[in-house]
Amino acid sequence: MKQIIRNYSFNKNAGTITFSDFATISLDRVLLVTNVTANTILYQFNEPTLGGTAAGNVLTLVRATTGMNNGDRLQIIYDSAAGDPTYDTPTVAMQGLHQTTPPSLTNGQHGEVQVDAQGRLLVSTAPLASVVDSVTAQPGTVTRVTYSAAASFVPAAGATDIFVLVGSTAKTAYVTRVLVSGTQTTAGNIECALIKRSTANTGGSFVAANMIPHDSANPSAAISVGHYTANPTVGSSLGALRRERLLVPALSTVAPHDHILWELETAGQGIALKNASQVLAVNILGATLAGGLMSVSAEWYEV
Repeated sequence: MKQIIRNYSFNKNAGTITFSDFATISLDRVLLVTNVTANTILYQFNEPTLGGTAAGNVLTLVRATTGMNNGDRLQIIYDSAAGDPTYDTPTVAMQGLHQTTPPSLTNGQHGEVQVDAQGRLLVSTAPLASVVDSVTAQPGTVTRVTYSAAASFVPAAGATDIFVLVGSTAKTAYVTRVLVSGTQTTAGNIECALIKRSTANTGGSFVAANMIPHDSANPSAAISVGHYTANPTVGSSLGALRRERLLVPALSTVAPHDHILWELETAGQGIALKNASQVLAVNILGATLAGGLMSVSAEWYEV
């Protein structure tokens, strides 16, 4: 029975979640953990970068949580087995019961109905997994048709747009994540911007990326993604969605956190690309990286 775990403790320094009411937990029953306070997914059963390990009643996360708080509110979805603690299961006593009928529920929910040894009807109103459209699906639901692309390349001197995602009329793409890093001969800072454009770039030397479906059964991605090794003539800018300084280290001194990670999944509207005039671009604002190499990756889903 899928349920939300109510009693837990979160240690952000250790990156652990303790299931307080359980003696042991099974990793294959942990489905999804979301930090509701930070609006961030901590664990997702089908995403290796959001994995973890279980020992006793403690889940240790792969994802770094040091920037969070121990008091953050978590939503933990766990598929409990017989004998596990249960939460929010109302009990209805019925006399002379011979047949059971699921109660009338709203909002597309389905009831789980059981009768205990005393003939009492146990009714759980927790929703079962249902098919939902890709736009309204919560992060981590399997209905999102998701893709990733990545590239490492030598940018142009005085580089502008170095990596772009270009929309398509065939599908609407919602960009969820962009990661930027790099190296150069001598360490130094550059500024990176994530720019939304209302007209497409022209010219330049564009190299199309391999767009990898997260599920091999997905259709081919509809949008265009790739990087530039020679500057294009950039399209009209609606403005920078994000701007951040990036330390680009010397290759011999690369540290694990010399990167920018833009998490773009929010409680409001996602960043949508609906046609070929709509572009999301990583731009390094005219920087020249001597002996430089940039690495950019992106994730999106299409509906």
